[in-house]
Amino acid sequence: KFDIIVRTDNKMLKFKDYHWTLNDYSNAINKAGLSIVNIDECPIDKSKIKDAEFISRKKTFPSYMLIIVKNID
Repeated sequence: KFDIIVRTDNKMLKFKDYHWTLNDYSNAINKAGLSIVNIDECPIDKSKIKDAEFISRKKTFPSYMLIIVKNID
């Protein structure tokens, strides 16, 4: 758990954020009786973003991850 401060339009937003490891997600999914079918790190569409630094950062650290699961029956 860690504190985040975001400043935008002369306003400040404070909130708590959490970092869950892939192992945390996997354990929770298995405990719920599900299995992982696929994982997608949702790559960015470089043609829609002009900020090269942002693209470089997101190439290394994706913003989103989809975990596709199914029931174990």
